[in-house]
Amino acid sequence: MGAVAAVRSAPVGDYKDLETLREFARGKDVITFDHEHVPTEFLHTLIAEGVNVQPHPDALQYAQDKLMMRQAVEDLGLPNPRWARVETLDELLAFGDEIGWPVVLKTPRGGYDGKGVMVLDSPQHAREQAAAWFDELPHRTDFSALLAEEKVPFTRELSALVARRESGQVLPWPVVETIQVNSVCDEVIAPAPSLSPRDRPGGIRCSRYPSHRTWGYRRNGGGTLRGSGLFSRLLH
Repeated sequence: MGAVAAVRSAPVGDYKDLETLREFARGKDVITFDHEHVPTEFLHTLIAEGVNVQPHPDALQYAQDKLMMRQAVEDLGLPNPRWARVETLDELLAFGDEIGWPVVLKTPRGGYDGKGVMVLDSPQHAREQAAAWFDELPHRTDFSALLAEEKVPFTRELSALVARRESGQVLPWPVVETIQVNSVCDEVIAPAPSLSPRDRPGGIRCSRYPSHRTWGYRRNGGGTLRGSGLFSRLLH
């Protein structure tokens, strides 16, 4: 059944307006979100007012803030690139000198489809390209630091989508390969070609995926990620 046949109405409104969200949620059994930009404080307000929001906003915050996500992955003891919270250009330069160049600099919030990401090849490149980002930090209200990461080599980008019931049951979709053009997903191949049998859902437990970081993060995170719904994560 298509979405048009299944959904009786499709109201249009500003997801950043609490009253609009209240009106949308009225009479619904459950509501969810299809991107990470909905303010979590509004979702907490709706929950306090009796609205069933899934997944829980405590899970959404890790999709909204890359610094929180990196810290959570580290706290859980899962594989993580070397990273640092940096508030000044000098801190970025020290990080790059410590781990080696190039490094990747990201805005912790709002970046997507190549936006809010810089690959910096050298200290001089960082001084030329990243200084303006640090100059803007004191005037921003959405974040006060940037995320610096080591540049991790990869051959392709895979994506995994899992669904979780309120009972805790979790089921995966087949892993897919995404083809990026100018930092935007242009094509999705499902299932991803050339996967070994152990990397395909159904044959064995998904927690044995050799590179499926998110499954361990979602499945074993317990109180870190709450609620039911759909969760996705890119694999490199």
